Amino acid sequence: MATSRMIFRVQFCFSRLTHTLDYSKIPVLLDKDLEEMHVRGSGPGGQKINKTASCVVLKHIPSGIVVKCQETRFLEKNRKIAREILQRKLDNFVNKEESLEAQLEAKNEKKKLDNNGYKRLCDLKVNELRRELEDRELETTAKKAELAERLKEAIENEGLDSEMCLFSDDSSSAIISSDMESKIYSLKTEMSSDMNSMKTDISSSMSSLKTEISFDLETKISSIENKISSDVSSIKTDISCLETKVSSDISSLDDKVSSLESKVSSDISSLKEKKILASVKEKIKEMEKKIEELEHSELVKDGEIKCHEVESKLKLEGAFETAARANEWSEREKAVNLTIALRGDVLDVLQIIPMEETDNFEQLKKRLRYGHEHFEHLYQSQLKNRKQKRDETLQEYEVDMARLVRFAYPSAPENMMECLAVQTFVDRLRDHEMQKTLRLARHKTLVDVLSAALEYEAATQASGGYSIK
Repeated sequence: MATSRMIFRVQFCFSRLTHTLDYSKIPVLLDKDLEEMHVRGSGPGGQKINKTASCVVLKHIPSGIVVKCQETRFLEKNRKIAREILQRKLDNFVNKEESLEAQLEAKNEKKKLDNNGYKRLCDLKVNELRRELEDRELETTAKKAELAERLKEAIENEGLDSEMCLFSDDSSSAIISSDMESKIYSLKTEMSSDMNSMKTDISSSMSSLKTEISFDLETKISSIENKISSDVSSIKTDISCLETKVSSDISSLDDKVSSLESKVSSDISSLKEKKILASVKEKIKEMEKKIEELEHSELVKDGEIKCHEVESKLKLEGAFETAARANEWSEREKAVNLTIALRGDVLDVLQIIPMEETDNFEQLKKRLRYGHEHFEHLYQSQLKNRKQKRDETLQEYEVDMARLVRFAYPSAPENMMECLAVQTFVDRLRDHEMQKTLRLARHKTLVDVLSAALEYEAATQASGGYSIK
């Protein structure tokens, strides 16, 4: 590969800008000296140029110089460009060696002399540009402007400034290259010695620094290890003490839990016995009541089916209707038998019924609603305000709550009355902790919720204390 003819980079110097251009002698174009014509454009450019008269032809009458411009599609732009071209040609015609172009050529020649015979990138000819591109193994087939641009990019890719580079011919490049090589060699030798001395100094400094750092690190590591060892010993001691304390606490807690379980078990057993005994007593009372009702029941007439006494229970309504159909009672007989069958506090209702309505079965049934249904609003109000009393037991509270629900909503389905009774029973308890527990259990029947409440009461008494509103 051939030796490159790029010599060195030069720094920009303001002293080189001594040669300035003189614009004072440029002739002025007067409109009276100009003759302007507009013609249609010719050649490539499309239908727009060929169909419009946008091409400008200017003639300078005194000198006879004629210029033509169709650079653009617009008339004004072409006129401006044509005037510039005409002014430049007129300047060359009138001023000759003092024209603007002559001044530019003189300036370029002076640049060449200032560079000691070396050329800048813009001064290279086509063959010189190709030679430089061949040295860099680049493509050499193109116009001068493209070759110059390609060489400029190659120089800038090498990390150099293309404006600061000078180029020589083949005759002087070898001499300059050898001189540069000798200078580079001497500079390299000096740099090598300096590098060796710097390397020695750095090595000694690094060795001493390494020794100091190693000593400091060993000292710090030793102190940290001693501290960690003491901390670990103290932590182990604390953990051992904590394990001993936890073990003793767990054993004492197990003893307390065992005693509490035995106590709760005994309380539950006694509670179950009490519950069974109470249930037996209630059944005995019911049997005695039924026997008493049977003893006081009478036949309306010989050979007829008996209608037992009614204690305002809705489930006996079907039995009364069956007895009435079997005995073929009239409306008056139904009213008489219904009046005779009533017992208990239901008889108080008869005191507010007129005498003329006591023989009318439908009116009597409507007024009585067969089980205090005419007192629905009264029982609903009582149910709304009913709460567990201070000394009232859960059994007494459950019985009264069931009675009020049945009287307040006599026509409601059985499952709906059961659900309402459970909800009202739980909401009106005095112990709000018992309320929370029973709500979470979601019992379906009043018997289930009463049983759960009794078990909770027994467990609370065993643990000691209530949580009363």
